[in-house]
Amino acid sequence: MGHRVRMGTDKISRALIEAFNRRDRRDDAEFAEKIFDPKHFSAISANPLRSLRLEAFAILLMALTSAIPALPQATHTTVRHHKVEDQDPAAAWLTEAEADIEKQDYAGAEPELKKYLDAYPDSYSAWYDLGYVYRGLGRKDEAIAAYRKSVASKPDVFESNLNLGLALADTKQAEAEDFLRAATKLKPSGNAAAGHKRAWMALGHLLEASKPNDAAVAYQQAARLDAKDPEPHLLAGSLLEKDQPAEAESEYKQTLAIV
Repeated sequence: MGHRVRMGTDKISRALIEAFNRRDRRDDAEFAEKIFDPKHFSAISANPLRSLRLEAFAILLMALTSAIPALPQATHTTVRHHKVEDQDPAAAWLTEAEADIEKQDYAGAEPELKKYLDAYPDSYSAWYDLGYVYRGLGRKDEAIAAYRKSVASKPDVFESNLNLGLALADTKQAEAEDFLRAATKLKPSGNAAAGHKRAWMALGHLLEASKPNDAAVAYQQAARLDAKDPEPHLLAGSLLEKDQPAEAESEYKQTLAIV
């Protein structure tokens, strides 16, 4: 059993493309010509580091594209972190809400969770589920408010901090960084390495525009947690290329070594 962690649809390819949108127009044109024709990479470029970046990106993107049909659909279940006596009528509300969430019937789950929270207003897990429901309904501000109450009730829960950070990042709020950083220091309910990698990647995406050096560090932290994933190396390289070309080259070479 584990927390639901909202990550949305797969953003790998989009994140990679966004990282490379920072390059100049000449790079974009060169990439468009080369991306699906690897033989061009044998030519000597006036900018070897740029060629290395393009090669790493092209190979990784093609590998990801071929793998997408095989990706399993994620399933999530909700953990109830407190005991409720069977004779307590509130237990039925929570059970029904959990069943509705599993069916993605978020509109059905909302009133059951609200009734439960009327009885147990300090239930961090119920506030967490309500935040998850609001995210599913596209009600971002209400999701943030619910996640805030979850974190306020129990500040040391990884998933609550992560989802609050993600929700704040979606609405371009600077304090998202605080909660994502908190998540990197807390213990996930499931696989710790996978959970922390997810938090570091989210932090990297958040900081790319405002704090590129910090974003690169976040991607490098994510890379240390999953030696088989080339994406954080590639994204770190794209951020380091201007000011730390040797570090960028190392990241691109690690990308190619993995793919």
